[in-house]
Amino acid sequence: MDAPTRSFGGVNGHLLTIESKAENDFIKNQIALNTWIGASDIDTEGDWHWVAGPQNGTMFWTGGAKGSGGHAVNSLFSHWADGEPNNSDGVENCAEFYSDGNWNDIPCSWTKDAYVAEFENEAAPVSTSFQVTVTAAPSISISSCEELASIASYPE
Repeated sequence: MDAPTRSFGGVNGHLLTIESKAENDFIKNQIALNTWIGASDIDTEGDWHWVAGPQNGTMFWTGGAKGSGGHAVNSLFSHWADGEPNNSDGVENCAEFYSDGNWNDIPCSWTKDAYVAEFENEAAPVSTSFQVTVTAAPSISISSCEELASIASYPE
């Protein structure tokens, strides 16, 4: 994944982070593939953080699956599918965006053929604040969430 090497209007990209229902719905209407999103609970099981963009390090979910004690942190947005994140087989520490708009936790070692690069531009009018590039790239396998974080990190 080369999201951090992408640029749009002079702004560097990062792996997708989602902070609102409006943004989630916008992305859902743009893509037809399941894609990586820049979230992980690799450091502490059940504590989901953004690992990309200006949100890097922000914990937005804790406590396990939706409907089984898991809940949003500080009322931050999340859109886990029912019963997710469930850490199936004890190895699901990265997140994907389903084409239906729900989120799922998956092993970081899974191969995905697409990702969404997001571009932050605080000077842009609200009506154009969501910029999306869906890139079909050669399949890669991520062997750890640290690797996902390193390729998804917002450039400094």
